[in-house]
Amino acid sequence: VPATLFTTNIDTAPVNITVISAEDIANSSAQNLADVLKTQAGLQVTDLFGISGSKAKVDMGGFGQAGGQNTLILLNGRRLNDVDLQGTNFAAIPLASISQIEIVHGSSTVLYGDNAVSGVINIVTKNGFDGETMGASQTTGSFLTQRLSANVSLARDNNAYSLAVDKMKSNGYRDNSGFNTTSIAGEYSRGQSNWNIGTRLNASTEKLELPGALNEPLFNDNARQSTASIEQAEERRYTVEGFVLSDNFSAELAVRDKHQEASIFGDTEADLRTASWTPRMNLQFGTHTLIAVIDTYLSTLDTQAIFGGMFPAENASDTKRTSVAGYVTGNIALGKTSTLNLGLRQQKIDLDIENTNLLSSAVTTDDDSDTLTAWDISLSHDHKYGARNYVRIAKSFRSPVLDEMWNYYSGSIALLKPQTGRHIEIGTRHRLNNGLLYSVDLFRI
Repeated sequence: VPATLFTTNIDTAPVNITVISAEDIANSSAQNLADVLKTQAGLQVTDLFGISGSKAKVDMGGFGQAGGQNTLILLNGRRLNDVDLQGTNFAAIPLASISQIEIVHGSSTVLYGDNAVSGVINIVTKNGFDGETMGASQTTGSFLTQRLSANVSLARDNNAYSLAVDKMKSNGYRDNSGFNTTSIAGEYSRGQSNWNIGTRLNASTEKLELPGALNEPLFNDNARQSTASIEQAEERRYTVEGFVLSDNFSAELAVRDKHQEASIFGDTEADLRTASWTPRMNLQFGTHTLIAVIDTYLSTLDTQAIFGGMFPAENASDTKRTSVAGYVTGNIALGKTSTLNLGLRQQKIDLDIENTNLLSSAVTTDDDSDTLTAWDISLSHDHKYGARNYVRIAKSFRSPVLDEMWNYYSGSIALLKPQTGRHIEIGTRHRLNNGLLYSVDLFRI
């Protein structure tokens, strides 16, 4: 489980971790990534578009509507949570491209910063070095549903290649509820000695029709009807990432772009661009381990919202967010059966928001700067009968996203203080001789 992008044995990790393999996914009835996560204990998945998995929200720890902002989603260790409320688009990740899914329960703010308040879900894609595979499938269903999926992974000499494509469209159950999604994921890497250097590409497009809400009388009259005839949303995403991995050093340099358009009461448009640089060092001192990391993210979000009617409003915002963090984590062996884990993160976030009223040309600005600290202390102990018990205390934080501070209709800006949390967790994990693994986790946030 590469919680720090360095391989770790799940049996020695002082947290509750679930690993879902590609075989587990293939043997399930899951049609998308959201379907896979629905079957896991401790996860609550809210899915708005059924078999596409689009706009699904994952809640760990019981945060309800705010669950998507307190659960961090990673793709090969890279953050998928953006600085807006849209969250992760699970429909943009082809199931056929997934090698395994790692679910880490409990606060991981020290390792990952923002959003990792209640847990982390890391999606690991297939690599040709892990084994050569090839497959394709065609699915046909009701409401003119069509889906085509194809994937290939292969290795030649020291080079590995993988590519997965998924395209799906449907008219949907309700009127004006159709969708059309396309996603592609590719990777090339070259292995040399204990080094692996490569690049990844992820791209997706999505078109959604939005049927609107139904009250109870309308639902009882015709559950398939729509209260909106022109409401729709479109999204385009792409990410280009270069990476280098070894036993003692890893780093990723990534650029991602997201464009969104929607017609809901009015017309909105948003462009989000993010660049990141995340180098990590893994140092061994006998039986002790020290990991030091720098996380740097630069995001810009440009939005525009136009509303007509009796009370017209037109606003455009320009947001810049810079986040620089450093953290260290250490594993200290206390004899042969006990381990003390210590972690400390400090993160500085600079935020600058500007709104322009397009009708009056009035400009309002606001800015903020926060320095946030998170820490994590855990003690674990192995018993001779195969169980591993642990206790953790931690401090977490989450900084607010743009949609929580900027009003699309009025253009008003209201800066919010960061969310902070305290955590205590007690757990045990036991692997029986027959292969059964059970874990019990009690936590308070």
